Amino acid sequence: MNKRQNRRLNVNIPVAYTSVGTASCWGESLTSDLSCSGARMKLDFFAPPSTHFSLKIRIPEVQRIVETQARVAWAAPLAHSDKYQVGFEFFEMSPIFRKWIEEYILVNETLNP
Repeated sequence: MNKRQNRRLNVNIPVAYTSVGTASCWGESLTSDLSCSGARMKLDFFAPPSTHFSLKIRIPEVQRIVETQARVAWAAPLAHSDKYQVGFEFFEMSPIFRKWIEEYILVNETLNP
């Protein structure tokens, strides 16, 4: 049974990230999936749960950038890799950015059921 409250789309879209706090790190990655409440992506380093990040998610086709604050909900090493899969929970996002993600998910669910 899926406990998620928001639709989640398996999609690879670019994200620029910057950690917020004492040990600053930054870079780019791709989402593995995306919803209005969070995203999953790969990082080259371990980010412990509750670590805060500033994310810029580049929504393709419409050339929009969604900016949000996110916290690490979970992190796990990827098998046979030195990378980590990380689940981010969005906690600060403007309503217009949330609407852009909702629209993107709805359109792409329809095109790729």
